[in-house]
Amino acid sequence: MAELIPIEEHELLVFWVQLFVILVFARSLGWMMRKIGLPGVIGELGAGLLLGPSVFGTVWPDGFNWFLNEGHEEVQSAALLGVAWVGVALLLVVTGFETDLDLIRKLGRPAALVTTGSLILPLIGGLAVGYALPDIFLADGAERVNFALFVALALSVSSLAVVAKILSELGLMRRDFGQITVAAGMANDVVGWLMLGVFTGLATSGEIGVVQILKTVVPILIFVAVAMTLGQRLVDRALRQMRKVEAGVSGALTVALVSMLGFGVITQKLGVEAVLGAFVAGVVLHRSRFQHEHALEQIEGLTLGFFAPIFFATAGLRVDLRELGNATAITWTAVIIVVAIVAKFIGAYAGARMAGRSHRGCPGAWCRAERSGCARDRDRHGWCSRWCLQHGGIYRHRAGAGCDQCVRFDRSASCRAWVGRQRGRAGPFVSRGSTRQKHRREYITDAVAQRW
Repeated sequence: MAELIPIEEHELLVFWVQLFVILVFARSLGWMMRKIGLPGVIGELGAGLLLGPSVFGTVWPDGFNWFLNEGHEEVQSAALLGVAWVGVALLLVVTGFETDLDLIRKLGRPAALVTTGSLILPLIGGLAVGYALPDIFLADGAERVNFALFVALALSVSSLAVVAKILSELGLMRRDFGQITVAAGMANDVVGWLMLGVFTGLATSGEIGVVQILKTVVPILIFVAVAMTLGQRLVDRALRQMRKVEAGVSGALTVALVSMLGFGVITQKLGVEAVLGAFVAGVVLHRSRFQHEHALEQIEGLTLGFFAPIFFATAGLRVDLRELGNATAITWTAVIIVVAIVAKFIGAYAGARMAGRSHRGCPGAWCRAERSGCARDRDRHGWCSRWCLQHGGIYRHRAGAGCDQCVRFDRSASCRAWVGRQRGRAGPFVSRGSTRQKHRREYITDAVAQRW
């Protein structure tokens, strides 16, 4: 009979040292990146590179072997990667919390076109690179077509965790731009897993298994449908019960974690990663009207302060740049990176332009004022500010006036010039378009103007 084997003292010591060193390096380098205007996730990934075989393993091999507990790598890796997987699941829960399905539904055409463009063009570029790569990169007996397909797949998928972290740090998650990007990233992940199954079947059996594809697609669709209906009711009932017993934020956190783990178990069993289930759990939790107002704040603080840096650092820890030991490998690595970036950018940009999104800045193509719709209810101030953020605006609240006005801008030159003219004084808020319709007078403060 199986039993739980306790970790030895030395292995436990190494585990605590790993967490301490990785967290200190990841948070420090992330802070340095933010100081120079870059997303902190770059520093967290860079911390993994520094602590991995590329730098640490080269400069001090004995210390690196102790750090990874040479001879007991399986136990040590399982413990560390277990923490990392919990981190990425929590990060996707936070992303689900900040995803507005109603807004995504309104942005359906732009999201679909951006998703299509960000998949097709990288696939084409990946196929071209796969056929152009020298034979030295092919394994013995590998067929060129299968090799090219897997290169194309690698170039076309996106890391939703990295996308979510960057959008959150830049404050773009609740804007139209952020919602479209999250929707495209999630679609890329799902389609990527489906393509992986197709390409794997093609490589092993020489044919595409339609039945196998349906066995993957149909259960995922059923899971999402059940999660948004029956799962939503169960979560609502659990959160309502927590409020009845006055469990506070700890009760709401328990419901959130149980939902994350339960949904993750289902999606992992269906053949896709558990993080998809965690994302759906975040969306369901966000939609519940019984959600505790401080639940997201608690989850986000723990995730961004500890778990997410550990996850991104361990991702960099697994990279060994010493494998690029010759000029040919370095050259083709650079080519692959350039093709991946350019193809993804052009594909997403072309999709956004086809959908009629603005050329400059975020896809919020407005420069106007819009009512938040709850001016009569002062007690729902928090709801109003969330509404405004979700719709890409700057929320203003006047004392004694309740929820007053939600102002939305884009970053176009004309809009920024208008904001500059209105700084510190009242003036007409002019909408874009041929009619130049004038709205009510608004007061643009220095703080608002500086943000734009």
